[in-house]
Amino acid sequence: MTHTGKFVVGLALLASTGCITGKSGDSAAAGPKSAPPVAAPATPPPPGKLITWDGDNKTGGKGWASCSKKGECEVTVEMDPKSGRQGAGLRFEAEGPDWMGFGWNWHSWYPETAGDDITAYKNLSFWIRVDAKDAASAPDPKSVMTWLSCSCKTNKEEERSTAQVRVEDFAPDFADGRWHEVVIPVEALLKDKTQTFDRTTTWEFDLGTWSESKKSFTIFVDEIGFDNR
Repeated sequence: MTHTGKFVVGLALLASTGCITGKSGDSAAAGPKSAPPVAAPATPPPPGKLITWDGDNKTGGKGWASCSKKGECEVTVEMDPKSGRQGAGLRFEAEGPDWMGFGWNWHSWYPETAGDDITAYKNLSFWIRVDAKDAASAPDPKSVMTWLSCSCKTNKEEERSTAQVRVEDFAPDFADGRWHEVVIPVEALLKDKTQTFDRTTTWEFDLGTWSESKKSFTIFVDEIGFDNR
């Protein structure tokens, strides 16, 4: 029975016992009134920005670093208290040829179903700075790619990551040694992945680069998040 129905039945029972009086003292009210409609709760808009990691307030996480030319390359990634824009940040050290990359999982891969729902956000955003002693040691800007990973319930590894996008396409001067904010539409990352990548369990930022020649550089990353600008 609905709340309105219960309300009407209750009024009828009270009226039959003479317990209801009108404003003028009548023995019965003019008649039962329907309960006022209950307004549906408004859906709150998403906050302007979801910060998933910034090293100072959102400090959790673990990372991985890898390179393809084992024995010829060396890579590390860590949170460094002095490597961010204004405080802590991620510091990725890379030396060697071929592919080198890292990822930072702000949930530390635990529990295995963890993740953030980014469905309501339009963009991935982060800050990046590239440091190298000279141009020959620096990564080729055109080769630096980024993507996201999720804890998605799938046995197919390729469905756990978005498409890879070129950082230079969204921040042309990002490799000039200064800090640059990169803003990438989530739709660009979901190219050919819309039906497989689970945006409700996003938990990792990834970045990689490739070069035929040996490179030696550091990439700093800070303030990883999502927004609706």
